[in-house]
Amino acid sequence: MADAKRLSEERLKTINEIVGSLNYVGGKITEFTVEGTRATEAYIELKKQLEEQKEAIRNEFGDVEIDLQTGELKESKKED
Repeated sequence: MADAKRLSEERLKTINEIVGSLNYVGGKITEFTVEGTRATEAYIELKKQLEEQKEAIRNEFGDVEIDLQTGELKESKKED
């Protein structure tokens, strides 16, 4: 049986480094995707909570604007 051909140690090392880097980057992409999904879900939940608070305030005080620094309520400046 003929001797099997082989890559040089240097070329094999280079290829293995590239494959290792690809695996690392692929893993990071997966992590970022998961974190992005979690962040999106958290954002959606927070928006829902804010809308619930706005609705509760609207039911209690009517259509008002809120100064987020002081909590002062002012009549809304809606255009007719």
